[in-house]
Amino acid sequence: APGLVLASKGGSRVERVARPRERESEPSRRKASTTVASGVRGFGRLRHSELGRAGKWGAGARCAAAEESEIGGEVPNGGGAENSTEEATTSEASPSLGARLRRGRALFFTASPFDGEIVKLALPALFAVLMDPLMSMVDTAIIGRIGVNELAGTGLAGLIWATFTVALFQFLATAITPLVSGANARGDAQAVSRTICTGLWLAFSIGSLLFLLKYAGAEWFLRKVFTSSDLVVTNSMKYLDARVFSVHATLMQLVCIGAFRGLKDTRTILYTTVVANVLNCALDCLFIFQFGWGVTGAAASSSISTILACALLLLRLVKDKRLVPGDLVKPPKAQESMPVLSAGFALSSKSMVTMYTIGLASQAIAALGAASLAAHEIIKQLFFLTYIGIEPISVAGQSLVAECLGKGKAEDARRVAYRLVGLAVGVGGLV
Repeated sequence: APGLVLASKGGSRVERVARPRERESEPSRRKASTTVASGVRGFGRLRHSELGRAGKWGAGARCAAAEESEIGGEVPNGGGAENSTEEATTSEASPSLGARLRRGRALFFTASPFDGEIVKLALPALFAVLMDPLMSMVDTAIIGRIGVNELAGTGLAGLIWATFTVALFQFLATAITPLVSGANARGDAQAVSRTICTGLWLAFSIGSLLFLLKYAGAEWFLRKVFTSSDLVVTNSMKYLDARVFSVHATLMQLVCIGAFRGLKDTRTILYTTVVANVLNCALDCLFIFQFGWGVTGAAASSSISTILACALLLLRLVKDKRLVPGDLVKPPKAQESMPVLSAGFALSSKSMVTMYTIGLASQAIAALGAASLAAHEIIKQLFFLTYIGIEPISVAGQSLVAECLGKGKAEDARRVAYRLVGLAVGVGGLV
């Protein structure tokens, strides 16, 4: 056949051109050309289906259309134009569901170029977030040696403390992380400092409000909502009386943690957490067994370690020139606070649903007596230990996605998100 294409490689075509027969008429040549073009179209459809299964959608159809234009010259309108339209439509068609699933599986469960960054951020964060519940379990074991009522009272007070500080206002860390990461990716040191100062102002304001609410309604809340016995309520109030003095440091520490995560420095958080929790355990043994302070000693040791951790993180931010002390003098404007507060509403709602469920269980068990409530406290600590097992994946996502978006790399941000979702599914299944 005239002009038949035998191969195509690297953009060049190798052709075998047969000399036209002198006795062959023009209509017969047109008929032969049309026959060859139809055959190539059939081969193109077959090749298109094979390439589609391999994930290269539309490549075969485009190849067939190009070969047809090379071969046929002018193809009669009796079928060539219609088939050409069909090939163009096929080449632009969306991939099949099976191909999409295979592509998603490749994104989620195969190695990614971002794995190194994810591990670098997530591994120190894993040890840091696991350190707190592990030390809480140590506290529970130490207080449990005092008595059942003391353990029940501490568990109830600890639930209230965790709900109205860490759970409700966790957004101070979660919302600050992407804001700091984006500003740092743009190289805007002033925006980094102002963002941290905005978070610290919000933390101090919320802490002052919680400090007043503790003295206004904590005891009423324990008696009316949890319907606990007098001994349990008394021990809970002893714990809260000593713990409330660290409420500002607890919330400001969340802001510092969010800032370091945004700066992709989770090692500093880990080192500070280790120092604070080791000090907490040492002070527990000193205050409870040596001084005989009981529940008050446990709360005092936790307060001292929290204040120390917050101070260490703030000093490191100032030393690294990430936080300018002069920015703390001027209160943040409304437009500076709104990104943190708007994100905080959604995140706090999520946390409150979780803590409300746990609170309902504690409320029901409190009516069964101090022994049941003490047992529930032990189970609750084990639950929190596994619940936060995937928190480091969230930490890596907050930092890396915001950094990619800050650099204008939306596609990289999407790939990081896909990879983190796959890791979350795998780790969640193991836990």
